[in-house]
Amino acid sequence: MSPAELAKIRARADAATPGPWGYLTPSGEVVAADLTTVATCLHTPDGLWIAHARADVETLLDELERLQHAAARLRAALELTTRCEHGSGLDCPDCEPVSPLVRQALAGTAGQAVAAELAAAREVVELARCHADGHTPYPLPGLSASLADYDQTIAKTAAEAGIGEA
Repeated sequence: MSPAELAKIRARADAATPGPWGYLTPSGEVVAADLTTVATCLHTPDGLWIAHARADVETLLDELERLQHAAARLRAALELTTRCEHGSGLDCPDCEPVSPLVRQALAGTAGQAVAAELAAAREVVELARCHADGHTPYPLPGLSASLADYDQTIAKTAAEAGIGEA
């Protein structure tokens, strides 16, 4: 939603009869604090909605403004933490590369990478379970190597994320 659209909504809210509003049954009147009739609505759920809209719209506009300011501060902080001396930021070819896990986190895809790792682990475990019954551990050719590769991948990912061993 554009700032102009929000300004129009705020202007309409500011121009409306001051709140709080209430709903009177059975007359169906939506009234201001001084009992001046603001609207009439004979369907009680709609009348209550109209009466509460006065305060609800202001509350929602205030919360949206607060969140927009918070998002702007976070964007500014991200820009400061990712700016390099060459002015290129994360994609500067002259700076030390940023770890893939950090790039994924900034792009919002880190969770997808972890999910893929867990799916691979689940597949290996199921393969081991299906074939280990009645056999020596890791009876299939390549299974031991797959487990070792998986362990190395997890260790590398944890190291890049700065997660130590428990």
